[in-house]
Formats: sequence, C-alpha cells, structure tokens
Amino acid sequence: MPTQCVTSAAESAAAPSVRRVGPVLQYGLYRNPANDESLLSRFGLSWWANVAPLLDADGRLSVSQSESLLNLLKNNESTFKSELLELPEDERQVFRRRYSLLADFLNSAIQHDSPIDTFM
Repeated sequence: MPTQCVTSAAESAAAPSVRRVGPVLQYGLYRNPANDESLLSRFGLSWWANVAPLLDADGRLSVSQSESLLNLLKNNESTFKSELLELPEDERQVFRRRYSLLADFLNSAIQHDSPIDTFM
C-alpha cells in the first residue's frame, strides 16, 4: 500500500491507518515551483522538471524512484548550500530542517519498501 499524504490533523484522525507525510508536501517542499519558499528550487530543481517524470501513471513515487530523488538531492547539495548563503540564518535553518524532513521521509519510504502517493 502506498504512503499517502495527510496534511491536516482532521484528516489524520479520520484516516489513522494512512501514513502521515504532511511535512513533505506542505510549505512548498515540492509542488510550488514559482514560490521562493520551495525547497526544490533551493537545489536548482523543480517539481515538474525533476520529480514529476519520476512518478508512475498513478502519481506514485516508487521505492526505486524515491532512491533516485534522494540521490538527485544529494548530488545537488552544493547548489543548496550556495543558495542558503544568500539567506538570513533563521531562513537557512528552516530550509535545512525541511531538507532533513524530506530526506528522512524518503529514507523511511525506502526502508519500509513503500511507494509514495503524491496525489497528482
């Protein structure tokens, strides 16, 4: 069963068996390419150019594609670090935390052999 996105406490309560992935998709982590708050943009990446092509026909990120995304992020860490240098320290911490949450989430999906449902 794929990991699904539950973004609110009400949805979490209504669907306790659904794995909560709110931190991954909220705050522009993926899907807000025009927003300066997008984590992917700090890596020089975008949802549409870099992540959407990894999704299957049902909008899921398979385990192997989760590994690919994680590797893509790791390979672009120098861009991420350069982008952060232009920000105040408090914003740097926010983006570092977001990256940590995303990497932890992807690693968890990989370890549990669980595809990620992105609700495309």
